[in-house]
Amino acid sequence: MALAAVSQRGDLTLSHAWAMPVACEIGLHRRRCWARLRNGDVAQEDERGRPLPVRQILKLGNPVLRARAAAVADPRSPEIAALVADLRDTLESIGGNGIAAPQIGVSLRVFLYAIPRSRLPECDAFRPVPWCALVNPEIEPLEGEHRPIGLERCLSIPGLHGAVPRHTVIRVRAPSADGEALDFVARGYHARLIQHENDHLDGILFPMRMADLGTLGFNDQVPEKAFHIPEPDCPDPFAGDDE
Repeated sequence: MALAAVSQRGDLTLSHAWAMPVACEIGLHRRRCWARLRNGDVAQEDERGRPLPVRQILKLGNPVLRARAAAVADPRSPEIAALVADLRDTLESIGGNGIAAPQIGVSLRVFLYAIPRSRLPECDAFRPVPWCALVNPEIEPLEGEHRPIGLERCLSIPGLHGAVPRHTVIRVRAPSADGEALDFVARGYHARLIQHENDHLDGILFPMRMADLGTLGFNDQVPEKAFHIPEPDCPDPFAGDDE
């Protein structure tokens, strides 16, 4: 998913929350894109000169995207480490923010995301979220039925966007890819990104969450700034107050 911004007012509110990026990095034995390119698994660029993903991303209509993914028996297994590596290499090769295992044809309850500094305004009001792989995540809304609308795009629905309601504050419980238990609160765009990716694990794509299909449109028909991170003088419309 192409999203990004986290308010410094508190996307992670538990006292140990910023240990999370360290836990998420451990055990992610990444294989670089060039190694796969060398083996001839994928081409480096498409006909327009754009980089191709390491793993093919499934598109809307593929039955894998509509199936509920299976739980992972052992988050610390070598197979899950390899899957997370593939997810990260695929996401890095196309500059995305989040990807779920079903999107590359693996029907397991795993997704990976990050909000890098390069996508944030030069301002202390926002901070990045390093790579984090969540396995068998559990999501709990913390603000009742309050779900503001925001534009979302999806790697599996290229070229389209839609207005989707999402919870502004959520609690996330999950083991990381190294098996460490994670328990944190996400707010604003961070929460939206997690909810979008978690939906993929239940066979849900963003049009199925839209309250008004009239907001579905082509990305090239709206200004790119509609998808940009809020500027420092424009408050995050999805951020909640600190608890």
